Amino acid sequence: MNDLTWFLYFADVSQNFLPLVVISGIPLVVIGFLLPPKGEEPFGLNHKYPFQGIGRLKNWFIAWFTAVVLVTLIPSEKTLYMMAASEGGEAIVTSPQGKEVLDKINLIINNQLDALTEKKE
Repeated sequence: MNDLTWFLYFADVSQNFLPLVVISGIPLVVIGFLLPPKGEEPFGLNHKYPFQGIGRLKNWFIAWFTAVVLVTLIPSEKTLYMMAASEGGEAIVTSPQGKEVLDKINLIINNQLDALTEKKE
């Protein structure tokens, strides 16, 4: 994978992370704050400190973390196409035929620029 492919990947993945964590993490924290310890009455006054019931949400936190990691690391379809185009472009440019065509294009552009600069003088 070339540098452009990595750049496209990280640019797409970075925009997914913060909204997902904030939107999905806040309800878990609120529920953990309000949830009583195991065996206690849900709205009773027996638990003295917040987050005593956080242990009951351990599996939910593991599932949430796994979902955050998966959603964050999987780029969008558009980014996958751009990455494929980047890889294909690199393969074409580094091939012998691609180098030959690029040399000809450079020669044509240089000739045109030389002709334009001669007209101005």
